[in-house]
Amino acid sequence: MSLSARELVLRRGARVVLDGVDLAVGPGEFVALVGPNGAGKSSLLAAMAGDLRPAAGQILLDGRPLADWSPGERARRRAVLPQASTLDFPFSVIEVVAMGRTPYGHPGRSDAAIARRALALVGLAALAGRPYTRLSGGERQRVHLARVLSQVWTPALDGQGGTRGPASYLLLDEPTASQDLGSQRAVLDSARRFADAGGGVLCVLHALDQAARYADRLCLLADQRIIASGSAHDVLTADALEAAFGIPVRIHRAPDLQHPLVIPR
Repeated sequence: MSLSARELVLRRGARVVLDGVDLAVGPGEFVALVGPNGAGKSSLLAAMAGDLRPAAGQILLDGRPLADWSPGERARRRAVLPQASTLDFPFSVIEVVAMGRTPYGHPGRSDAAIARRALALVGLAALAGRPYTRLSGGERQRVHLARVLSQVWTPALDGQGGTRGPASYLLLDEPTASQDLGSQRAVLDSARRFADAGGGVLCVLHALDQAARYADRLCLLADQRIIASGSAHDVLTADALEAAFGIPVRIHRAPDLQHPLVIPR
């Protein structure tokens, strides 16, 4: 079972954005999309979410074309955090997070509890009653992360037992943008915890060190395709990164780190 793209072709007008891409994200897996600006990372994420129609190829959820799922079914199985979310009404923070429970019908006590647990997971429980419009940009993005977490919440996230249903998926487009160092860690720790609880994460990241630290697998996009896929040690090589970014780099492998560091020359 997975969320996957097969022979995916994406176009923007006459321009081919991605050509023949194969990618799968499985339960319990954190996959990072990395590559230069304009490589098609956000477009691939949008297609995997069902928000961008392929010119050719398929997006499949558990082997079934994503287009065949109803909007409600799709919303309960995958949640999308875009680069920016616009909301100008003075809802409280907890009200914004609770919007993630909309696909489940009329809200009840369990939905309110899930919203609060999701907010705690991103480290903002103390802001539950604050008006959303009074938050900083970084805080707002973390609130929206809590909202999408509440949309695909699993009891495993807070240590509850029970039978696990079909895996859900988080699709995150540059979730650490506009965040300070502490907030970046809170965001990626939350995504990592979701994957460890049995969900799947597909995340666009610009910071290669973050991708190396948090992801199980990296997919390096360049020239309309995935040019390397695998562990951080497999993908973050001088040859692959120079081919993708067009600049020479040095790969530093410190004995006290579990992942390589990329240093532009």
